[in-house]
Amino acid sequence: MRRVDRQSRETLVVAAAAGSAATVAAGAAVGFGRPWFVFAAVRWIFARTPDFLVRFGITEVGGAAQPLFAVGVGVAAVGLLGATVLLGVRVADRVGTRAAVPATVVVTQALLVLAAGGTAPAAVAGSLAGTVVALASTDVRDTGEDRRTVLRALGTAGVAVGVSGLFARLSGGGGSGDGSEPGTVTTTGVESDELERQLFETAEGRSLDVPNLEGLVSQNFYQVDINAADPRTRRGEWELEIAGAVDGGQTLDFAGLVDHPTEYRFVSLRCVGEEVNGEKLDTALWTGVPVAALLSDVTLDDEVTHVAASAADGYTMDFPVEALEDAFLAFGMNGGPLPQGHGAPVRLLVPGHWGEINVKWITELEFLTEEIDGYWEKRGWHGTGPVHTVAKLHTVDTSGPSVVVGGHAYAGTRKLDRVEISTDGGDNWETATLSDPLPSRVPTDADPSALDLSDPADDAARMWRHEYVASERHEVVVRAVEADGTVQPREEGEGKPFPSGATGWVSQTVDPSD
Repeated sequence: MRRVDRQSRETLVVAAAAGSAATVAAGAAVGFGRPWFVFAAVRWIFARTPDFLVRFGITEVGGAAQPLFAVGVGVAAVGLLGATVLLGVRVADRVGTRAAVPATVVVTQALLVLAAGGTAPAAVAGSLAGTVVALASTDVRDTGEDRRTVLRALGTAGVAVGVSGLFARLSGGGGSGDGSEPGTVTTTGVESDELERQLFETAEGRSLDVPNLEGLVSQNFYQVDINAADPRTRRGEWELEIAGAVDGGQTLDFAGLVDHPTEYRFVSLRCVGEEVNGEKLDTALWTGVPVAALLSDVTLDDEVTHVAASAADGYTMDFPVEALEDAFLAFGMNGGPLPQGHGAPVRLLVPGHWGEINVKWITELEFLTEEIDGYWEKRGWHGTGPVHTVAKLHTVDTSGPSVVVGGHAYAGTRKLDRVEISTDGGDNWETATLSDPLPSRVPTDADPSALDLSDPADDAARMWRHEYVASERHEVVVRAVEADGTVQPREEGEGKPFPSGATGWVSQTVDPSD
C-alpha cells in the first residue's frame, strides 16, 4: 500500500512538472505576450466577471488585483494541463501500453491550449514540452526507480521550456517591448536633445524640496489597463483610422503622424479608480502631435457630438468631441520612446480628463452623432468628464525641530491658485508654498537658445509644501483652490472613487513625537 501511495504522489509530481512545462513553453513560444493562452483565458474570464467583483478589485484590492487574477488563472492552467498526464496513465492502464501516455498528453494539451484561446505555435510548443515530460513519467508504474524518474521529469521540463524560449528568441516571437524598431522616424536630434535637457532641468528647478516626495516629473508613472498582457505593435505596423461622421476620413501610419509638427508637453494623468489620497496621479514630459493637426484635412458633420477612441486591445472610450480640441497623440515619454505599458507606439492624451479616456495603443478615432457607452461606462463607471480637483498629502516629516508636510495638487485645465492647509482639523487655514507651474508646450524644432518657458502648462500637477512648529498631536487637513476661486469640495461620495472619481479633503493625524 505504501508503494502505491508513493507511486501516486510521484505521478502527481510528474503531472505537475508536465503541466508547468506545457504552460511555460506555450508562453515562451509567443514571448509571453497576448497570444499566450493564459492571458487569453484571463481576458475571456475578466470580460464575463460581474461588475461588482471588478469594482471590488479596483477599489479594495487596487493594483494587485489584476496580477493576482492572472496568477490564479495560471495555476489553474498548470493543474488542468497536468491532469492530462493522469488521464494518459489511466488510458495506458486500460489499453495496456505505455505509448498511450504521451499520445494522450500531446492531443489533450494541444486541444486545451487552443480551446483557451492560444495560438497554433503555442499549442505545439506547449504540448510537445508536456509530452517530453510525460515520456519520462511512463516509467513510474514499471520500475523501482521512482525518484530518478521524477528527477528526470523535472529536468526534462526545464530543458523543454528552455528550448521553447530559445526558439521564441530566434524566431522573434517576443516582439518589440516598446513598439520601436530600427530605422523608425523620430524627432530626436541635437536640438531636441538640448530642448529636453532644458525642460527637465526646469522641472527639477521648480520642484520643491519635500522629504520623501517625488518631484514634478514622475519617474514611476502609474499603469492601469484592462490587460494581463499588453498589445505589442511596432511603429512600422501602427495605423490610426479617422472615421465615422466625417468627410475625408483617413488612415494614418506612424511616418505620416510624425510628418506633422511635433511638440513637447508636460501633462498629468489621474486614475478615476484611485482613493482621494491615492498615488495614481503622475506627470511626464510627452512628445507627440496635436490631434487638431490631423483633423485639418477632415470635416466633421454638424451633428457630431462625441468621439469614440479605440485601442489595439479592444478597449473603447466615448467622450464629448469638444474634449478632443486640444488633445495630443504621444509617441515619446520622458525623453525616450513611449513604453509598451504606456501605449506604445502611440497613445491619446486628453487634457484635464480622467486617465481612462487617455486611450493607450490607440488605433481609431470614430466621430459619432450620439453618445455610446465605452468600456468602463458599461461597467457602471462615469469617468469621461473633467478630472476632480485634489490636493494630496503624501509626506509628513517630524524628524526636525518643525513639522514638514507636502504633496501634489491638481485641477486639470482649470489650474490651481493655491493649496490651503489647516493644522487644527479645519478650523483655521493657511496658504502652503506652491511650486511654480511647469512650462507650456514647446515645438520640438524650437531654438534652444531662444526658449521662453514662462507660460504655464495647460494640464500639469504642482507640488505644495508647508512647515510649522507643533508640540502636540493634531489633525492636518489640505484642500486645493482653483484659479477662479472655486474650493475643492469637502466630501462627496464618502471619498470613494466609484462611480465618478474620488473627491474630498485629505486629512491625517500627526504626532510630532513620532
